[in-house]
Amino acid sequence: MIPSRLKALLFRGVNVKREIRNIILFFKYFIISLFKRNNKIVDKSVYFIGNNYNAFYTLALGLQDRGWKACSMNPYEPNDFIQNYHVYANLADDIEALKVFFDVLFNYRILHVYNRTIQSLYTGTSLVLRFLLRVEILRLNGIFIYFSPSGCLDGSTTQEINEITRGLCDKCIWQNNMQVCNDVYNKNKIKWIVKNCKLFTNEVDWDKALAKSKIGCNIPIVSPIDSRIYDPELIVPEEFRISKKPHELVIFTAFGNESLRSNDTRDIKGKKFMIAAINQLIAEGYPICHFHASNIPAKNMKYYQVQSDIIIDQLNYGSIGSSTREGMMLAKPVICHIASKIRNFNIAMKDCPAIDASEETIYEVLKNLVLLPNEERLLIGKKSREWMLKWCNYDVSAERYEKVYEYIKKGKSLDELNAGVCI
Repeated sequence: MIPSRLKALLFRGVNVKREIRNIILFFKYFIISLFKRNNKIVDKSVYFIGNNYNAFYTLALGLQDRGWKACSMNPYEPNDFIQNYHVYANLADDIEALKVFFDVLFNYRILHVYNRTIQSLYTGTSLVLRFLLRVEILRLNGIFIYFSPSGCLDGSTTQEINEITRGLCDKCIWQNNMQVCNDVYNKNKIKWIVKNCKLFTNEVDWDKALAKSKIGCNIPIVSPIDSRIYDPELIVPEEFRISKKPHELVIFTAFGNESLRSNDTRDIKGKKFMIAAINQLIAEGYPICHFHASNIPAKNMKYYQVQSDIIIDQLNYGSIGSSTREGMMLAKPVICHIASKIRNFNIAMKDCPAIDASEETIYEVLKNLVLLPNEERLLIGKKSREWMLKWCNYDVSAERYEKVYEYIKKGKSLDELNAGVCI
């Protein structure tokens, strides 16, 4: 018998009945899943968790076209900004998390997660399930774990990012917010990724230590755009028409979660410099209509982008983001700061036709683009779409994803792929 005082100490704040129930449920769902599973897991199969904007869903469709079993799961409450996924599951719910865990365990070869605390598939309050539904258990049962970072604070430290970007953190609102960017947490997460993950998808980002490690993949595979949807000939519904004069050039800017990511002194995108440059050109008499997208559902953004003559994405981070990819797929000239270090590190970025500008140069770069004959802007847009079709379309991304899997399965180094060999 456990002494009453020790029992009170051990189980303080714990719903013992619930924990016992969850142990029973764990074995119940284990047995149910065991009988429902396929006799053999499909070799080419992946379960995506997280949205990565809409990229995981788009990639899953491309993989399905290649014969893969691929599912995109959204763990967040559905809303206007989270549109495309195959299933929704609340991983804080005991039952739903159990179902997801055993679905992955018995039916998939790869678990690919984005922007998550990935130690456990369960995010609720049951101590038993936090322990039993650990991702590490999936790894020990032969599941390949892939990780995709949501940005610079995922898979690197603030010290590392600040050094390789030469002070980018000073422009970021989250630099001193320990709830968001915490190096103690970041370092522990890096250790976990190194221990448990077969792949770290760096895409076309900075040369972080994880990117240069044996699990680092530095070619675009998980940020695809569907060229069939992002079509330059896209028909725009009347309610999305931008009001402008016939001779005006439309300059498009956007800032997702703007109120959370900027304030009067910190602005990671450099929005105030974009606005200042646009307003100065308007004051000088250039025929410009500025459209700034804010709080627009992702599914509707393309209707405004396709009407634009010029798109400005960001002036600080140093690599392309979603606005750049979408705009280039729509055959638009896009202004985006691309650091020379990133162009040299990532094979795909060497000939990326996005037009580089910084906070210091945006006025001159934008003015030169406005002054170009329309035919020359259209030619830049044409080259932009060609680059996207080569590197970031849904079909080539799926083909490259499959090739990476084959390399990992055979224990081969990713160095050849990162160097552009066999692509």
